[in-house]
Amino acid sequence: MQLLPLSPLPFCGRVTPSQFPCQALSPRNGRLQARRRLGPPAASPSTDSQQQPTQQDMFETDLFTRALKGKSFLCTECGKCCTGSGEVWVSTEECERIAGYLSMPLHKFYQMYTKSYFKYNGWHLLKSKKNETQDCIFLKDKLCSIHPVRPRQCSTYPWWPDLMGKAEWNLEKEEICEGFDHPDARPLDAETLPKAAEQLRISMKDNTMRLMSHKKYAKAKPEPSGLDLLESTLREQELDEELEELEEQLQQQQQQQQQQQQQKQ
Repeated sequence: MQLLPLSPLPFCGRVTPSQFPCQALSPRNGRLQARRRLGPPAASPSTDSQQQPTQQDMFETDLFTRALKGKSFLCTECGKCCTGSGEVWVSTEECERIAGYLSMPLHKFYQMYTKSYFKYNGWHLLKSKKNETQDCIFLKDKLCSIHPVRPRQCSTYPWWPDLMGKAEWNLEKEEICEGFDHPDARPLDAETLPKAAEQLRISMKDNTMRLMSHKKYAKAKPEPSGLDLLESTLREQELDEELEELEEQLQQQQQQQQQQQQQKQ
């Protein structure tokens, strides 16, 4: 089996309608750049300043590193992520790229593969197959027929903001995708972690752009940003882990005290 810890799934990309717009979206059945300077520093101060990571860059890098901690992934080509009812939203740019790959005019692509449903300006909803499981329209023999130009919603799976929480990650692993924390998956390391973080960054950016394109967005109350939501989720998760660790230490101390009392008796 070929090890693909960070290569996006060849067939995933569907999101359940109930997830949006409360949080950043995720693929069909889902339940949410390392900067290197090559060579010596540039002589121009302006060029050098552009290469220096900003405070926002460092904040995002730290946040994504915390979110990805302890996670791993291996695509087993099971195809489950592209089966069942769900939604795949593609931008106009992505539609143009897919239409070109299929060698068909853009208007023909819209007619054949997208629904006449414009919830988000500049975004198009892909049709599903009219079969019992309502699979992705591009799923053929458990493989994506447009894999080289698949939507970003698919290519960034499973590194989505709303899957970074421990509970959400475990739920996806138990009910949808067997590749989550697969025994043969390569752990995220110095080489693969930046790639996963970049996919997480892309997913969050696309979700934010789609949310902002909603027709009612301008009139709606301000929503927390994707970064704020992710940070809040991680903070709660880390507090829970600290509490569990303290409780475990307390239990160990109590057991030691009981053992000491028994020895004295």
